[in-house]
Amino acid sequence: FVKTTFLKYVVLYAVFFSHKQFILVICANDSLVKNFIADITFFLSSPNMVAIFGNWGIGSIKSTQTELEFTINGKFIKIRFS
Repeated sequence: FVKTTFLKYVVLYAVFFSHKQFILVICANDSLVKNFIADITFFLSSPNMVAIFGNWGIGSIKSTQTELEFTINGKFIKIRFS
């Protein structure tokens, strides 16, 4: 029922609470990839997330249609979408 929403929260959990640095997300097509990236960046940029975890955009290294690379709280994160 809420598979995509659950996966978005799993990715956020991996970013903030695990030791994972490289996260791979596989989507069925390009439009789903774009929506997934937009939602993840929206969650990361929300005022509550910024207040608790810091601004990910300050440490943004690369933000393309298939990759997000950034540092947050001194931790390097690379999320690859395909």
